[in-house]
Amino acid sequence: MNKKVSVIFTFLFGLLFGPVVAAEFKEGVDYEQLETVDESLNGKVIEIFSYHCHYCYRAMHSVKAFKKQMPKGMILQHVPVTFGYSQLDSFATTALLLSELDLMEELHEYTFHIAKMPIKGEKHYNKLENMEGVKAYLLEQGVSESQYQQALKNIEEKQLIKKYNKLASKYQVEGTPTFIINGKYKVSDYKKGSQYDEYFTELLLHVASLK
Repeated sequence: MNKKVSVIFTFLFGLLFGPVVAAEFKEGVDYEQLETVDESLNGKVIEIFSYHCHYCYRAMHSVKAFKKQMPKGMILQHVPVTFGYSQLDSFATTALLLSELDLMEELHEYTFHIAKMPIKGEKHYNKLENMEGVKAYLLEQGVSESQYQQALKNIEEKQLIKKYNKLASKYQVEGTPTFIINGKYKVSDYKKGSQYDEYFTELLLHVASLK
C-alpha cells in the first residue's frame, strides 16, 4: 500500500470508527418539558415500561448504563403499564410482584430475558403471558406460595395497575419505554440499534442533570 493510499485509508477509518462526538440534545426534539412540574418526583426517574415491550427490552442496556452513572441520590423506579389492554395485565403484575417481593433489583434483567425465551415444548415464547406462568416463574426463583399470594393480594388492594395507567395518562404517555425525569421532563423516543444505546444513555444523563 503506497503512502497516499495509506493516508486516505487512515482518514476514512477514523471517520468510521473514531471517537464519537458528544451529542447535542435539544428540548422539543430529544426530550420535552412537562406542562406541570410534579415536585413529588424530584430526584426520581420513572421508567414506564412493559415486559412485553420489545423496545423496553432493547433499551434495558441503556437504562442499566444510565443507572450506574446517574446523579448521586437519584432513584430509578420501573413502573409497569397496560394502557387498558387486559392481555398485558400479567406482564404488569409480574413487575409489581417483583417490587412487592423486593426482587426487582435482582431479577429485572433476567425477567426480560425470560419474556423473550422460547418455552420448551410450546409454540409461543412468553412465559409471562398468563398468571399461571408468572406464578410458576416466581416459585422457581424461590418465592414461597404464601409469599406469592400475600404479595398478589397487596397489589390488588392497592390497585397499582389502575394507578400506574392513570400516571401514564397524566403524562400523555403513548408508548413504552417512556421516562419521566425529576417530575419535569419526558423522554420517549427510543430507537433500536446498538449504536443508539450509548446515545440514549447520554440523553438520559443529560436530562437528569437539568435543573
